[in-house]
Amino acid sequence: MQYNNYVLSTKGMLIAWYRSQLKKFLKLGIGKITENNVVVGDKLLSATRKRIIQLGGKAALHPNWGLVKERKSSSKPSAVRVRKFRDRQAKLKESGHEHITTTVKPRSKSNSAFRHERDKA
Repeated sequence: MQYNNYVLSTKGMLIAWYRSQLKKFLKLGIGKITENNVVVGDKLLSATRKRIIQLGGKAALHPNWGLVKERKSSSKPSAVRVRKFRDRQAKLKESGHEHITTTVKPRSKSNSAFRHERDKA
């Protein structure tokens, strides 16, 4: 799995900020003093974790939280059909036959919002 983008939202930015604070506190270690003259202790660490969970659930504590997975090509039948259609179109274009297209039978027009003409007869 590859991750390449951060979740961008106000809530997401708040969680990211709390996560950075938690990371900084853990790096400093218990008993050390931050740049704002706050002693890092168990109570500060647990309060920060609690706030992260309040904002984003337990998943927000996971190291990969906030990162968006790259999309993999879908294996759903509709996606496969679209991919095959686009491949055929590209091959036709390469061979100089791009004027060949598939025809689609138009739907009947309806006189009302609920019924088609053929249904009225």
